Amino acid sequence: MAVFKSIRVILIIFIIAVGCSESAMDEKEARKVLQNFYNDREPEPISDYYLLKAGKPIVPYLIVEIQKKDMPRRRYAIGALGKIGDKRALPMLINILEDRSELIYFRADALESIWHIDRKIGEEYARKYQREGKEIDRIIEFLRKGMI
Repeated sequence: MAVFKSIRVILIIFIIAVGCSESAMDEKEARKVLQNFYNDREPEPISDYYLLKAGKPIVPYLIVEIQKKDMPRRRYAIGALGKIGDKRALPMLINILEDRSELIYFRADALESIWHIDRKIGEEYARKYQREGKEIDRIIEFLRKGMI
């Protein structure tokens, strides 16, 4: 009897955890958030509002979107991933940083987001890509000084 009670307690905890999971966002909700982001005409400093408001549940969808080099407002999406701080974004951000065919400012934005998600990993990549370009060097300087 005690075994069944333990299983039931574990099952209830599992159901609550899944129901409250930070990754719980269906595709329809994500599309709405992304549509609001794409159509938003707010001034630049708050242009990532919808993504930040959605938080960690939007991360898997942003990871897919930022792979598209022609994504509208891509810089803000890359930056939002750093502000949200979800480590699931690191592999894609590292891909952007390491891809020399990417525009330098996307690579710099990716480095900044990596730094904000995991400073140790960010510093490793900062050392690796220092002197890669003025934009990246400027970002590294600001990150190390705590200015951004």
